[in-house]
Amino acid sequence: MQCRIISKENLAEVKQMDAFVKHHEKSHFLQTPAWAQVKEAWDWRGILACEDDRVVGALSVLIRPLPIGFSLMYAPRGPVCDRNDPYAMACLLGAADDLLCMWLYHKYGYICIPSTNKLSTQLYECVLLDPKTGEHIYIQVKNGNVEINADDYEQLQGDTWFLTTKGRVINAEK
Repeated sequence: MQCRIISKENLAEVKQMDAFVKHHEKSHFLQTPAWAQVKEAWDWRGILACEDDRVVGALSVLIRPLPIGFSLMYAPRGPVCDRNDPYAMACLLGAADDLLCMWLYHKYGYICIPSTNKLSTQLYECVLLDPKTGEHIYIQVKNGNVEINADDYEQLQGDTWFLTTKGRVINAEK
């Protein structure tokens, strides 16, 4: 299985995504590329999970800069796939991690160093390195109703950013 991140400029892939989302049993209008056209202040990226040139999953991600210097990445009512298919889910959510890293590189010049050794680096998915200051930012992503306790990350030397799909982050206000 492979995942592709697409932009609105690639019309053939946008049409492919649109057709898949419209005909899937888990379809929702908010996951269609057309919804992104309604949200003019937002940028859009699509993620396609493909198996043997056949789309098996899609995720529409909206990106909006906020006036406080941050941006919000939002995947309303997504992903669209068989949610019991662990390969499609892992592919789409893994590509969403990649999308975040690509955006941070494009926006701020951060270099992403993936966590490839899950035994010794269980606390984070990747490290972002600011090439100007050398500052490290650790990213932790959790899928599902999983609680993230910020206290567990205090020993990391740098900022830590937490992302969760349904869970919550506790003790982050410190």
